[in-house]
Amino acid sequence: MLIKITNFGPIKEFHFDLNKDFIVLFGKNNVGKSYSLSIVYLVLKNLLDMEADSIIQREISEDFNKLSEINSTNMGEIFYPIIENLTDNIEESLYNTYGEFDKLISRFRDDFKPIITIKKKYGELILEIQHDKLSIKEFSPILDRNVKEESTFFLYDEYIGKTKQDLSLIFLPASRTGLYQSLSNLSQIIVELSKNRRFVTKKFELLTISEPVSDYFLGLSNIQTKVSKSNNIILDIVNDIENNILKGKVEFDDVSKKIFYKPQNTDLKLDISLTSSMVSELSPIICYLKYVVAFSSSKTILFIEEPESHLHPEAQVQLMDIFAKLVKVGVKIIMTSHSDYMFNKMNNLILEKKIELNSSQAIIFKETQVGTIAKEIPQDLLGIDDENFLEITEQLFNEKMDLVEKYNNV
Repeated sequence: MLIKITNFGPIKEFHFDLNKDFIVLFGKNNVGKSYSLSIVYLVLKNLLDMEADSIIQREISEDFNKLSEINSTNMGEIFYPIIENLTDNIEESLYNTYGEFDKLISRFRDDFKPIITIKKKYGELILEIQHDKLSIKEFSPILDRNVKEESTFFLYDEYIGKTKQDLSLIFLPASRTGLYQSLSNLSQIIVELSKNRRFVTKKFELLTISEPVSDYFLGLSNIQTKVSKSNNIILDIVNDIENNILKGKVEFDDVSKKIFYKPQNTDLKLDISLTSSMVSELSPIICYLKYVVAFSSSKTILFIEEPESHLHPEAQVQLMDIFAKLVKVGVKIIMTSHSDYMFNKMNNLILEKKIELNSSQAIIFKETQVGTIAKEIPQDLLGIDDENFLEITEQLFNEKMDLVEKYNNV
C-alpha cells in the first residue's frame, strides 16, 4: 500500500510505502516530519477500522452475491457509501488533531489543494480538502474477477488482512514522558473538579490534544500487565534494552496506572518522574513493547518520534541495534530522527545485513520554495548516501580550521 500526502501545511510531497519494514525520516526542525507521520498514522488507523468492520464485510459480500456480473460501475456503486464513511472518519481525525482546516492548507500557495492518495492492490482513492471539507476526488476500484470470493476488493490488503487482529498501530510522540505525566495529572484534576462542580465559578477550556497523542495516552493508561508462560522474543529484546541501556527494569502498576523504574542491584522503585531523562523517555517505549507488543497476536507498526531524545550517543547506537532486532521479528518501525549517530548506525546495520536492504528506507526532508519534499536517500549494499549531516560536519570542520589558523597567526 502507498499513501501519498500532497500540499499539507509545510509538506509539498511525501510518499509512505507500507511494504517497507524500517523507515527513518531525517531532516531539519520544522520541515514537516512529525506532521507527515501523524497524517499517515491517522489515515492507516481509519483504514484499519474500516477493513476490520465485520458489518461492512458482510454487507459487501451480500451485495456482490446478488450480482450476476461484476463490472467497474456496480463495484463503484457498492463501495462508494463505504468510502464516503471512511472519508468522513479521516476528516474527523484530522479535525481532532489540527482543528480548523485552514491549518492544513499549504503554507506556500492558497491554490494548492491538500490531497491524500491511497493506492492499494485493488484500487486507488484520492481525497482532497475543499471548502473546509475532506471530499472524494477520485475512487478507482480495480476489477479482478479472481478475487470475488474475498468480496473486499479495495478494502482488502495483503499486509493489513481482513480483521483488526491482523495489525495494530502504536504512536509514540516526542516528549513522551512529559506528555504522559501532564495528561495523567490533568485527568486527576478533571475528576476532582467534577466532584466539586458547584465550587467551580469560572469556565475554563480544556487543552487541545491531538488524536495521536490522545491514543498514546489512552493506550498507556489501559495497559494490562501479563506474565509470559513461554519463551518470548519481544521480551528477550526488552530485557536487552533494560540490562544494557537502562541498567534497570521498567514496570507498569495496574492500580496506580503509573510507570516505575527499578535500578539494578538496589531495592528502589522510582516513579519515572524521579529518574534520569534517558530512563523516563525510553520507559513508555519499553511499556508498550513489554505489555502490548509482546502479547499481541497481530503485526505491529510502531510510529516513534525522536527516539534518541536525551540519549547519550552510545545509547542511541545501542537503541538503533535494538530496532533492527525488532524489525527482524516482524515489528514494523517508522521513526523520525535528528541524530547523526542513529543515521550512521543504520548505515552500518545495512552493511552488516542486519537490516534488509529492500525492506528499509531512509528519507530526507528537503525545503523548497513550494514546500518540503521528502526524498528517498539512495542506498545499496554499501549503505546509505550521506545527504543529511555532511554539510554541517564540513561547516564545523572548516570553522575549526579557520580558528586554528587565526590562533597560529596571533
